[in-house]
Amino acid sequence: MFAAIVTAAVSCLDGSGYNVSYTAEVTFDYNDEVFNKDSLFFDTKYKVGLGWDYLAFYHKVDETTSEFRGGFLVSGLQTPESGAVSGLSHNQYRSNVKMPASWKNKYAVFCQTSDMPENHLEFAFKDNGGLVGTCAMKSVYVTNTVAVENAMREQFVDGDQLILKATGYLAGEKTDHAEFKLAEFTTAKDSVVSAWTLFDLSKLGTVDKVVFDVQVPPGKEMPVTVCMDNMMASITVKSEE
Repeated sequence: MFAAIVTAAVSCLDGSGYNVSYTAEVTFDYNDEVFNKDSLFFDTKYKVGLGWDYLAFYHKVDETTSEFRGGFLVSGLQTPESGAVSGLSHNQYRSNVKMPASWKNKYAVFCQTSDMPENHLEFAFKDNGGLVGTCAMKSVYVTNTVAVENAMREQFVDGDQLILKATGYLAGEKTDHAEFKLAEFTTAKDSVVSAWTLFDLSKLGTVDKVVFDVQVPPGKEMPVTVCMDNMMASITVKSEE
C-alpha cells in the first residue's frame, strides 16, 4: 500500500517550474474494502509499513508467521459507550475513548517494542526527477489505549508519569523534540489522557524522519502503545533551482 500511494503521487509531478505547497492530513481511514470496522490492519505482504501521502509509517512483521511485532498499525477497534471492555480482544490496540457503535473512524497505534524498526515515521519524497520535497510536522491527536490505561491505574504511584517524546531528524541530524504527557500520578489528582488531545509537533521544524519514544517509569510491566490520529504536516514539492 505504501509503494502504490507514493508512486501514484509522484507520477503526476512531471515538467519544469513546478512548485506546490499543501497541508497533508493523515486520518488513517483506509478504504473499507481492504480494512473493516472492528479490525486491525498492517501490511503482511511487504512487511515494512503503511503509507499516506508522502509519509511512511513503518512496522515489523514476522517473516514466517506474519505476526505483527512493533511499530505502526491501523486500528478500527471501538470502545463501547459503556466503557466495558472485558471480553473484548486486542485491548492493547484499542483506544480508551468511549464512542457509540456508529463511530467508524480508524486510527494508528504506535507499538513500542524491542523488535520494532529503527525508523518510525519518514518523509518518503526527498528528490525525484529533478523535484525536491520538504516536510514540516504540525500536530497529531493522541490518546492512550485501554490496556495502557488499565496498567497505569494498577501500577503507577505518586510521581509516576507516562511521556510521549517525538524527535525530528533532517539529513541525519536532530532538529528538535517535543513531549506530551499521557499521564501523571500525584497525591492530589491522577491525570490520564482519555480523550483525543492535540500534540503540537511544530517544534520539530523541517524533517525527513520522526522517531517516537514512550517513556515508562522504571520497573513497570505494561504494553507500550499510543493511539494517534489526524496527523498534520506541511509539504512542499518543487523543481530544483
